Amino acid sequence: MHLTFGRQVTVLGFDSDELTNRYAITRAYETATNKYSDQLTSGKNYVDGIRFNYNNGSIGFVFGLYDTYFYNSNNQDNGKDSELNDGLGLDLAASIMLFDGFEARLGFATEEVKFEKNAASGSLESDIDHQFNVALIWNLSPLTLAWELDTFHRSNDINGWNTMLLANYAFSDFLSATLRYAHVDIEEDRSDIFTLAMLMAVNDHFDLNVEYNRVEGDDLNQFAVQGIVSY
Repeated sequence: MHLTFGRQVTVLGFDSDELTNRYAITRAYETATNKYSDQLTSGKNYVDGIRFNYNNGSIGFVFGLYDTYFYNSNNQDNGKDSELNDGLGLDLAASIMLFDGFEARLGFATEEVKFEKNAASGSLESDIDHQFNVALIWNLSPLTLAWELDTFHRSNDINGWNTMLLANYAFSDFLSATLRYAHVDIEEDRSDIFTLAMLMAVNDHFDLNVEYNRVEGDDLNQFAVQGIVSY
């Protein structure tokens, strides 16, 4: 049980904020290209605040208060003002090991934001952004399976949901492969994203990763190569 203060990473979402801890180069939803894609929380965010953490190895619990949650700290992004004195963000999350290797996560986050609805008048309106996240992770070593579901509301009455299915298999300490499907559904726009990634640990300090993404509906094919040096 402990308290953390200052800049810290948010907890909602399956994808890690650390490049070396991901199962692919990209996060599950970040390659979606529909007109509402900027409303997505494609991964964790760094914010300023205070958080209570409890974990006994089987059950975990988190409660935090932050200056913002879905947007950059102390920054105006897309007309949304997330300064500390304009409202707080908070999250509440729990996790439980149902049996050996199988973890369930449940989380909720909300934030009061002010946004510019009419650029001509320059007036700000208030709204409440919120997001609900549930994830199941089954580590069968060397096979890892994961499922995630998000539902969310953003200011200007934008609502959506996204989901992900992932399978990762470690062939050896050197090579693992990830197959991932993600669906993004925001208002009338939808995207289906198919991902294949090969992750190679060349040595203790260098990883080489290759990824292919197919975004259905946009007829988009993406290739990525990533090298990570760590010490």
